[in-house]
Amino acid sequence: MRTGRAPARGIGRRAAHGRPPAGAPRRPRRRPGLDLPTRPGGREDRVLVRRRRDRRPDRLRSRQPLRVRGAGLRVRARSVKATVFAPPLPDGGTIGVAALASPYENRSEIFRGVEWWAAQGYRVKLGDHVLARDAYVAGAPEGRAADLNAHFADPEVDVVQALQGGYGSTQAIPHVDFDLVAANPKAFIGYSDITAMHTALRQHAGLATFYGVGLVGVGDKETTSFTKDRLLAVLRGETTGPVPPDPDDPYVRPLRGGKVTAPLVGGCLWLLLQTMGTPWEIDLDDSI
Repeated sequence: MRTGRAPARGIGRRAAHGRPPAGAPRRPRRRPGLDLPTRPGGREDRVLVRRRRDRRPDRLRSRQPLRVRGAGLRVRARSVKATVFAPPLPDGGTIGVAALASPYENRSEIFRGVEWWAAQGYRVKLGDHVLARDAYVAGAPEGRAADLNAHFADPEVDVVQALQGGYGSTQAIPHVDFDLVAANPKAFIGYSDITAMHTALRQHAGLATFYGVGLVGVGDKETTSFTKDRLLAVLRGETTGPVPPDPDDPYVRPLRGGKVTAPLVGGCLWLLLQTMGTPWEIDLDDSI
């Protein structure tokens, strides 16, 4: 029979397993792979900070302001110039096309778009770099911007239309001549990735633009007649007024009814987020 006092429950067990006895101050537990800042008093911060990897010096950090050279842009410019409205598209006018984002997939896409405009009584003038291709973008950003500048400077061109959306239009923005655009206001059309260019044209040229399908879109058989008819109507100078319901999308409803007069801004939300901290950061003051 064993004699002697048994250890107190809990204290002996913790000591046996290498744990501190009850009442002893607890040490912060370290997790492998993480650098956890410690608060005063030995408590760990609840915010987990991952171990920093080697950063390339040429990469911008997310909180650094984007610095872009060229075109006279300044970092985080928020002032918007007075709105400039383009004249309506005349009968028999010319549509200038620039590939600002992704390249074409098949040349037939371009041909169908040209044929659609011709069927409406208009001619199409393709930019010199429309057929350029560099992986997932339509050539060098300088060439894409050069086509845009050329169309705004060309007196024969009445409307400037993007080839399509996709990716990469932001790369061309620093090479756009916004003074040239402001001096030669023309209707500009594009959507999706072209949202960034819409925002830049409004911020730095004051141009009122049109969020709509590009050349590939007007020739796409899946683009509804409603979309094409509304595009032609506003380009020809018809006031939009109350937007009629889209028969192909009857479930769209206003969140709140009423009347208000203000500039209408927006586009693809993801692209709007990417303008944050850039010289063309979207200005939503007094806007819809």
